[in-house]
Amino acid sequence: MIDCSKSVIRPTEITTYCADAGQIIQNIKWSKWNEDEAIGTGVAFTNNCEPTCVAGEIIKNAVNLKLNAPMDTNEGLLFTNLEVSYLEPLENHPMVEEFDLPTDLPG
Repeated sequence: MIDCSKSVIRPTEITTYCADAGQIIQNIKWSKWNEDEAIGTGVAFTNNCEPTCVAGEIIKNAVNLKLNAPMDTNEGLLFTNLEVSYLEPLENHPMVEEFDLPTDLPG
């Protein structure tokens, strides 16, 4: 997969909000990894942006992860979708979030 601007295999950390690093998932453990999908768990550190993103609080939350939608690209076979399921609700935040992942490296 491509995590913002670098290609990674079995990452232990993923940045889901690349523009401002407003959410980073760390301590990722993969229980399944094959060419069709990857399943794992981790801990999300999410900026709640209240009252602003600069002054926001970082909320810690356990998550389940699923990488899927593999695509053959110039970088090789890459997962193009990340699904993050939060185990505890966050105020004004969905319980499941999907991210379209890049299919090529910048530049």
